[in-house]
Amino acid sequence: MSTTAALMRTELTLLRRDTTAWGTAVALPLLLGAAWVVNEPLIGDGLGAVVVLQVVGLLIFTLHTVGTMSLASRREQLVLKRWRSSQASATSVLIGTIGVPAGLVVAQAAALTAITALVYGQTPASVTMLGVGVLAGVVSVGAVTFVVAAFTRSAEHAMITTFPVIAVLMGATMWTLMRPLDAFDWPALAVPGSGAIQLLRLGWEGPSPAGDSFATWVTQAAPSLGATAVLTLLATATALRWFRWEPRG
Repeated sequence: MSTTAALMRTELTLLRRDTTAWGTAVALPLLLGAAWVVNEPLIGDGLGAVVVLQVVGLLIFTLHTVGTMSLASRREQLVLKRWRSSQASATSVLIGTIGVPAGLVVAQAAALTAITALVYGQTPASVTMLGVGVLAGVVSVGAVTFVVAAFTRSAEHAMITTFPVIAVLMGATMWTLMRPLDAFDWPALAVPGSGAIQLLRLGWEGPSPAGDSFATWVTQAAPSLGATAVLTLLATATALRWFRWEPRG
């Protein structure tokens, strides 16, 4: 754990020195999140849509874009190779690299959600479920980020390779927000990212009118959790197959 923490401190220092990456990871998603607080989104209905858009923005910019840029840059500069050849384990190196943008997503999501609740005088139906949605998004998008980073040659190349995932996440957001909360089905869950987005909606809007018992929460959250778990496992297996510690020859 101490090795992972040390790597995360190093990664945070490197990230702060990169003005472009720091602005993409912090300034841009916070500005977009604040804009959605004061302007009603074009899709969805109510504050649930606002919170979903805020978190998806964080997943796109802070985690996926900056995470891919960082992994590609560290590989290109042979930093990953040096860290991997040290006493640090592969898990420590990977968590230390992606842990900073992942932690930023969680912290900024908490801040934006709190600001949204304060401005409108409303609170989420379940803070726990909302947190589960954020973590589900971080884990699944983080796994996909490693896959994309495996095929990204440099930080500049990340502007191209991250686009398909960004497009899918945006499409999943629009599709999910335009559907009633209690009308979600497996075809919709097959779209990557939809499971985490649905969990965020459940966290803010609460279960459908069928009831508000714990069993209802579990029943409605289970498909989204299952879909997110499948996506994460597939992405992890792909990353383990294709991820490289040094530039391809």
